[in-house]
Amino acid sequence: MDAQKPSNYGAKWTPEQDTWLVQAIAKDIAFSIIANKMGRTKGSIISRLKLLAYNTIQKGTSIEDAMVMTKLSRESIEEFSIKHTVLKNAALAKKYAAPAPTPRVIVDVSKKEHDTTQYATYDQLNTEQKDAIDHLKDGHNILITGSAGCGKSFLVKYIIIHARTNEKNIGICAMTGSASVLIGGTTLHSFMGIGLANDSVEYLVRKIRGNINNKVDALQQLHILLIDEVSMMNDELLTKMSQILSIIRKNPEPFGGVQIILVGDPFQLAPITYNYFFKSPEWTRGAFKVVLLKANMRQSEDSVFKDILDRVRWGNCNKSDYKLLKQLRHTVFPVNVIPTRLYSHNKDVIEINNTELQRLIHNGTPIVEYTIKYKGSTEKKNASKSYAKATKLEESLQLCKGAQVILTRNIDIQRGLVNGARGVVIECMESHVNVGFTYAGIVQIDYFTINSYNMGTQNIVDIDVSYIPLKHAWALSIHASQGMTIDALELDLGSSIFAYGQAYTGLSRAQNMKSIKLVGLLPESFKTSPDVVEFYSTLV
Repeated sequence: MDAQKPSNYGAKWTPEQDTWLVQAIAKDIAFSIIANKMGRTKGSIISRLKLLAYNTIQKGTSIEDAMVMTKLSRESIEEFSIKHTVLKNAALAKKYAAPAPTPRVIVDVSKKEHDTTQYATYDQLNTEQKDAIDHLKDGHNILITGSAGCGKSFLVKYIIIHARTNEKNIGICAMTGSASVLIGGTTLHSFMGIGLANDSVEYLVRKIRGNINNKVDALQQLHILLIDEVSMMNDELLTKMSQILSIIRKNPEPFGGVQIILVGDPFQLAPITYNYFFKSPEWTRGAFKVVLLKANMRQSEDSVFKDILDRVRWGNCNKSDYKLLKQLRHTVFPVNVIPTRLYSHNKDVIEINNTELQRLIHNGTPIVEYTIKYKGSTEKKNASKSYAKATKLEESLQLCKGAQVILTRNIDIQRGLVNGARGVVIECMESHVNVGFTYAGIVQIDYFTINSYNMGTQNIVDIDVSYIPLKHAWALSIHASQGMTIDALELDLGSSIFAYGQAYTGLSRAQNMKSIKLVGLLPESFKTSPDVVEFYSTLV
C-alpha cells in the first residue's frame, strides 16, 4: 500500500507560501520540518527553492545572494538554471552578478583582481580542503589551520553550508565578537552561556541549566560545534567545554559526542592566560585530525612578501628580510589614501581615533550619529541587545565627512568590499553613508540587518539588529585586525610589540609590501611561542 500523500501534494504554490518558505529557510529550519508544516514533500520544497533562486537571479540578484536566501548550493542552482536554457554554464555568476554602479575611482585598480568566488562545489576545493570535508563526513574532530590568508574562512563557509544541507545542527562560534559576526554566529562564551567561564564546571553547568534561552536544549541537540580564531582559546577553556558538554548531554565521550571543528592559526594571537588549546588533555582524548592549508591566497601576487611572512611566522627574521622590511619606512601612499595604523595597545587606538575625529569636528565638519536599531517585541529586542553586547557591536557610531573608516563585513567580494576594506567618508546621510573605498570607488553603505543567529538547533534565535558596518580606522588594534585584509597599513613593529604572534599578525594583514609603511622595526619583535613551534614541527 502506498504511503499517504502530504495534504498539499501537487497543489499550486501561492505568494504567501513562498514568503513563509523563505522566512523559514532564513531561520535555518530543516527542509524536512518545513515540508511537514507545509504539507508537502521534501523534494517539492527543494524544487520550489531552486525556482525561487532562479527567479531572483533573473531579476538581477547575484547567485551568492540566491544561495544565502535558499541555502542551496551553487551547483544545484546552476544545474536548475541551465535546464531552463536561460543561464549559460560558467558564465552564470558573471552574467547575473548584481550590477555595480560606475564608481568615481580613487585609486587606479585596473590591474587589481579580486576573488569573485564566495562558495565552491566539492570538486573546486583543493586537496587540503577536500581532506577537511572528508574528515567532516567521517565524524572526526578537526583542526583547520594554516598561515594567514590561506583560505580558512572560505572553507568555514563551505562547512556551514554542507552541515545545513545535510540537516546537521551546527553551532557557529568564534573567540571574538567581530569574528563571530562575520561567520553568522556568536561568541563561544555566549553560545555556551558560560560568561567569562572563570567558575568551576559544576557552577557553569548550573548556570546553563538556569538560562532562559533554552541553552540545554540547544546543546543536547547539537551535532557539530565550529569555533573560529581558536588561537586565542586556552587549554582550560577547551577542557571545561568538553566536560560541560559531557554533563549536559549525559555522554562521557569527549565533548559529549559533539563533533568539534577548530579553525585558526596558533602562530597568530596567543591566549591571554594559561596555555594553548592543544595543551588540554581533551585535545588528545578528542583525537583531532589536523588539516594544514598550505596555499596562500592573500599574498599570492607578492611572492617575496609571502616568503618573508613564511619565515617570520616561525620567529625567523634574517638579515635579508630585515633589510627589505626596513625599506618600507619610505612607503608613500596615493593621494587621498590615509593608511590604517595598527597598534599593540588598545589605549593608543582609542586615543588616536578620538583625536582625529575631534580634529574634523573642530574644523566645522558636521557630525552624524548612527545608532543600532532594534525592532520587534520586547522579548525580541532583549535578545537582539544581548546579541549586540556579546558580539561587541558598537551602540553608536559617530561619523562625518573626511572620517577614515574600515568595512567590518564582506559585502561584495567581486568589488573588493570585504572585511578590512579601507575608505574615507564622502557624505553622511540619515539612512546611509557614502564612502570612497581605496579599490571599489564610492559606495553607499546602508544599515546592515541581522535577523537571526545560529544556536546549533533548528530553533534559531530570532533577532532584528541593524547597524552601519563601519569602524573608525585612523587606528586599529592588532587584536581587532585579526582576520582582516587591509588595503593601506601603517605599523609599528618596534619595542611596543609584547606578545607572541603580534608582529606576524599585524604584518600579514597586508596583501603586498606596497601597501605597508613601517614606522618601527626590530627583528626581535617577531616572537613565536616555543610550544607552537614544537606543535607545528610535528605537522610539517
